[in-house]
Amino acid sequence: MGVRKFWIGIVVVVFLVSTGIGAVLLYDHLDGTARGLQVYPDDIDNTTDKDIVRYENMSEDEQSVFRSAVDSENGLAPIPESADYSIWYETEYVKYQNETYRVHMVVE
Repeated sequence: MGVRKFWIGIVVVVFLVSTGIGAVLLYDHLDGTARGLQVYPDDIDNTTDKDIVRYENMSEDEQSVFRSAVDSENGLAPIPESADYSIWYETEYVKYQNETYRVHMVVE
């Protein structure tokens, strides 16, 4: 039973360390901000009842964050501390240049 507890302990420590490292890397990638936006193209049927926000209906700040995420290699962009980020809690999809994107807010 002692060997089993040892390996369980090792697994727990590795999990905690890897989670901590992942959080640090995410925080670093988001330029030190605690919030980020992740976007990726999603092929959904536009006739569904999903909440789709049109890009042109967003504020300039929201458009800027969204464009930064779309233009990034990994679809991730920091949300500035001064920006109102509530739209990203309430929005699941954004229609932009005839393409629908799924959006997720990443919180550190």
